[in-house]
Amino acid sequence: MSADAAAALARTLSTHGDDIIQQAIMLLVSQRPALHELLLDALQEPPAQRFTGAIKAFWPEKQYGLIDCDEIKDEFGADVFFSDEELGPFDVGSVVTFSVMLTDTGRPQAMLLEASMEAPPTKRRAVVPPPIRQPPPSAPAKRMRTDQPPPWRAAEPVNDEEEVFIGMIKSFRKHYGFISCEAFKASRNCDVFLSDHEILDFNVGDWVAFNVEYNRNGQPQAHRLRAASGPDLA
Repeated sequence: MSADAAAALARTLSTHGDDIIQQAIMLLVSQRPALHELLLDALQEPPAQRFTGAIKAFWPEKQYGLIDCDEIKDEFGADVFFSDEELGPFDVGSVVTFSVMLTDTGRPQAMLLEASMEAPPTKRRAVVPPPIRQPPPSAPAKRMRTDQPPPWRAAEPVNDEEEVFIGMIKSFRKHYGFISCEAFKASRNCDVFLSDHEILDFNVGDWVAFNVEYNRNGQPQAHRLRAASGPDLA
């Protein structure tokens, strides 16, 4: 799993000092220049929050356990899953701090467990969002036909070069959600990812116009939301 691989790499790096980690990243970027822009984008985001909780159960034969954490329960209504690779020196009853990644199914998974030495830090961005699973991109999303009037009013583009899409915010859970857009359903069979940095004052059910940028996996992400009218069903 990509989450486990990412956690294993993070654990390896965390055993070294900051200067060694910095040098390692610079060497890696020299070998893979495409990482430079990705790292710059990642550094624009605030660090993910570290949570505190107590290990409530562990099943060696199943190779996983659960952490009791009130903040995670409030958001997801469940305990935090962790794999046996994360257990380290801890046991049931140990109080630990940990980071959280979301699995492909949206389930919170604890990573990088450490002994709890102090109270949880001030709340920041909560979790690392899950990857958007979909087929690899094959062709640009279809534009709305210009020989027929659109079924709803489109907002004006930011400039002549940017394509504007229309859709409805179908879901949002604190830190991310998705916009349902017919153009992307038709061409890519997917919804458009929406972050908490872009949603502004809009809510689930609102129709919005938006521009799209693509992450390194070619997955669409909504940017620069503005109000738009939905389909006229009368």
